[in-house]
Amino acid sequence: MPRGWTRCAMVWWTITWINMGLSGCRRHYLPFMGSSAGFILAFYTAFRPGARIAVIRPGYPAYVNTLLDLGFGVAEIPLSVANGWLLTGANIASAFARELSAELLFASPANPTGVALDRVGLADIVTTCERLGIVLISDEICHGLDYRAPSVSALELTKNAIIINSFSKRYCMTEWRIG
Repeated sequence: MPRGWTRCAMVWWTITWINMGLSGCRRHYLPFMGSSAGFILAFYTAFRPGARIAVIRPGYPAYVNTLLDLGFGVAEIPLSVANGWLLTGANIASAFARELSAELLFASPANPTGVALDRVGLADIVTTCERLGIVLISDEICHGLDYRAPSVSALELTKNAIIINSFSKRYCMTEWRIG
């Protein structure tokens, strides 16, 4: 990472959090050389060995590959065009009743559908996860690529989520590896 970029990223995230009303988040910021390392640390920190992690389908294929390679199981929450590819609290509750899993990894905007949750939709997911005791990892890497409206962060709704974001993707500098 070029000298000084970690500090630039940290200042940028601090300003972003202040604008979101989250001024105390700086002490929870961990920079990585790319978000993949952040995901791996989050998985090993938040999930017990062998845990089944729920992901949406269709979803980002690397989630499944990475989780399986790290020794975790995967439970899929199927979404469809009929509901606009939207993940809801009801989808989560139903899947967790069937799979007996206690972890959720999802992205908004979602890859590959591009569907982004609004504040009400994300609040439904956060509330459901908190009610069911589900560990929530929110992939917010594509927030800077959502042009319909400003993206909503799970951190705006709860302090009990792990957020993965990417400075370099937001600014189309994907090979710079500033996570």
